[in-house]
Amino acid sequence: MIAITGATGQLGHHVLQELLKNRSRQPDCGDCP
Repeated sequence: MIAITGATGQLGHHVLQELLKNRSRQPDCGDCP
């Protein structure tokens, strides 16, 4: 379970960074999930 949580945390962090980059590139995105 710890390994799964760790992998999910890394993936979630990567996705979060991508969303932040996309949001800064597209400020008109509004409420992106």
